[in-house]
Amino acid sequence: MTRKLLKTDNHPSSQIPGIILTLILGILTFMVWPGFLEQFFSLNWKVGNMKPVAYGLQLLLVVLMIIAFLKRDLVNSYFSNKFLSRKELIFTFIGFTISLLVTLGLIELGLRILDLPYKTNWEPNEYRRAQFDSEIGWTYIPNISMRQRFVDGQPEIAISTDNNGLRVGVPGINRDKSVSTVIFIGCSMTFGYGVPYEETFVGRLGANPEFNYQVVNLGVEAYGTDQALLLLKRFFGQYNTKAVVYTFIDDHVIRNHNYDRRLLFRGARFVGTKPLFSLDRSGNLYMKKKPVRYEDLNDFRILAFLKIKWTQWGPKPPFDFDLTMTLIKEMKDFVESRGATFVLVYWNKFYSNKSNFPLSELKKVANNVVDTGANHPAGWSEWNSEWKIPGDSHPSPQAHSRVANLIFEDFKHLGLVSNNKE
Repeated sequence: MTRKLLKTDNHPSSQIPGIILTLILGILTFMVWPGFLEQFFSLNWKVGNMKPVAYGLQLLLVVLMIIAFLKRDLVNSYFSNKFLSRKELIFTFIGFTISLLVTLGLIELGLRILDLPYKTNWEPNEYRRAQFDSEIGWTYIPNISMRQRFVDGQPEIAISTDNNGLRVGVPGINRDKSVSTVIFIGCSMTFGYGVPYEETFVGRLGANPEFNYQVVNLGVEAYGTDQALLLLKRFFGQYNTKAVVYTFIDDHVIRNHNYDRRLLFRGARFVGTKPLFSLDRSGNLYMKKKPVRYEDLNDFRILAFLKIKWTQWGPKPPFDFDLTMTLIKEMKDFVESRGATFVLVYWNKFYSNKSNFPLSELKKVANNVVDTGANHPAGWSEWNSEWKIPGDSHPSPQAHSRVANLIFEDFKHLGLVSNNKE
């Protein structure tokens, strides 16, 4: 007896499958609607604007939904003939689930054996000088003195750190903690990537006899606003801090939303993840994720592979101002509540003539903003110019010199240094 002969008039086809299929297609039609999707992520992907694709998929689902509704008797009949009983349906579902899990397990095992997708094949310059930090993610190794080439074709640069892992001009410097101090915080721009210490804007200000402050450089490569804030809180009270200068670039916004740098830099070797802050419904900061050593991060490789592809092809990193603005405000309030002055240096228009971050928003939070893009010289945003290290996008000694002068003039304006012209 064939399967069809088992179907009799005593067992009429259920009407439920056709209705459920129509409802599922209707729900999917709504879910791929751009107006709904954009509530969760941008449709401006790295591969292009995905709105036309979403509308096309929505149209296809509408057609399928209409067909499923008009042909629901055919759907019901197919379902009834395919699954003669509820038990058969359950066993089919269980068998499919087991097959899927076994397949995923084999893929996961294969990725782990091949050490994918996190197989490292290059090391950023800071890796040799970095150590894992359970609070901030990474800091520099204390008391190192080495020479390192930052850019191919450029000379090696001397790098030294003090007993706190902070960059200094020469080894063995012990700062006087009672002297009036200006702390500089930020990323590689503050650290002085590819530039001798004495030619960085921090080093130049420290050597300026009219800048009557001791300088402390808390700049660490690849830091965002979040890590700079945490490092500032760690060291602020160790010095007689009178002012804090935070160097801000547009890329800090992306870094503030990132937890694992390997998603942004495929194949790079890092010591661990970074802290990730977020905002609660009231707009208050909270620590969403703490840093973890990579050897202790037991995530599924399949999910990691999907995250990397999502980062490469999916929505562009969110230029969400709220988190960054809140972090900057927290930084400013922390400094000013302790009687010091907060100054924000914005490397505006340095990487392009058009900035993604609105200067007006920065000025709402930080009272003292040094805009390096104002009246900027020719070639300030160009790759091959005197303002960039040859073969790299970081600022050259000339650019550091210009920014040092801008900061000095701002300190004069604020009355933090004497103005000999008055």
